Amino acid sequence: MHASLLQQLNCCPAPRSEILCFPHAGGSASYFQRWAAHLPEGVILRALQLPLREDRLELPPLTDMAELVRLLIKEVTALPKRPCILLGHSMGAIIAWEMALALEQCRQPVSHLFISGQTPPDVMRQSQFHLGSDQQLIAEVARFSATPASLFEFPALRELVLEQLRHDYALIERWQPTTTEKLSSPITVLHGREDSEVTLHEAQCWSKFTSSEFRLYSWPGDHFYLTTHWQAILHQLCQRLFSHTPDMP
Repeated sequence: MHASLLQQLNCCPAPRSEILCFPHAGGSASYFQRWAAHLPEGVILRALQLPLREDRLELPPLTDMAELVRLLIKEVTALPKRPCILLGHSMGAIIAWEMALALEQCRQPVSHLFISGQTPPDVMRQSQFHLGSDQQLIAEVARFSATPASLFEFPALRELVLEQLRHDYALIERWQPTTTEKLSSPITVLHGREDSEVTLHEAQCWSKFTSSEFRLYSWPGDHFYLTTHWQAILHQLCQRLFSHTPDMP
């Protein structure tokens, strides 16, 4: 069992920089696994692995954002200091935002923050799905393509997936923004043009939260557009790390 919340997804004998990824509610580190084979030399890829999934099934859930960020900061600040990019999608975007703020307070500002599939901190919607019935939670996630409906047809899987989702929704729905101050690091927002959760205007409003460079890129697709366009997203990440980009298949 891995003790680390941030799991390294690739072998990197001579690391020079890091990409830290934070998945959506119900997601796991393995969501980013296929990215590992397409990175340039010298880049470590790590991804958040919350409890109740894969190799951390027996660990107690984390439903407090401040506690999660505290634990993550402890891990990240213990790593060798290297250029570091954060990418978060949906729930993970809020974790990445809070991580970027906390690292700046530790005088370790990130090189770049990538936000995907999330409204800015001052446009958070109020919901309480983590307190709802199983059917309400299933109906909510059924609107997205990330959790196959077939998972809920098997009692053992249904129980596990619902537990993951309920605790992840609690994490994001109980969250209160630490601050709405500007980040000194550049922010790039990634957007699915048919995303029902984030409008183009809301995506553009992230520009208010950086005193540095802001960019926005959009692709065809819904809330999980990045499942299709992951190579283009990885290209953008690597452009921010190096003047060259990785070879893409």
